[in-house]
Amino acid sequence: MPQYQKAVEKSRASEALVNIKAIASAQVLYALATGFGATDFDELDITIPGAVRISKYEIQTKYFTYQIPSTTGYVYAWRNGKKDVYYAFHASMTLPSTKTRLICGWTDNKYEAICRSFGSVSDATIAWFGFKKGGAVWLN
Repeated sequence: MPQYQKAVEKSRASEALVNIKAIASAQVLYALATGFGATDFDELDITIPGAVRISKYEIQTKYFTYQIPSTTGYVYAWRNGKKDVYYAFHASMTLPSTKTRLICGWTDNKYEAICRSFGSVSDATIAWFGFKKGGAVWLN
């Protein structure tokens, strides 16, 4: 991937990371009040700039789709339009603890550097994403 494209993609990924952290924080607040994570973005006190609602548990911006799929408090974000070649973020909290863990995974090694550039602390299993190939790193 040429340097300019890497810089552009890193900028897009940075925006996604800010958004997933904000959604995860809103999930924590919701979980503290209810005892479980939200499954509807309307239940969260958050607005993601430029996001369009796809379903009650999915919103989409120009470059990423964000999902809160279950009451576990998980938040997923994946790159739009890349089919099976992409990278994604996952934020999880294990109730009753509200500590949020962040992970970045990729299906194509050209995205590994993007994930690792956010300060990876250790390698993770790609099973978090259901990927058949690629890798993942914990970001905290």
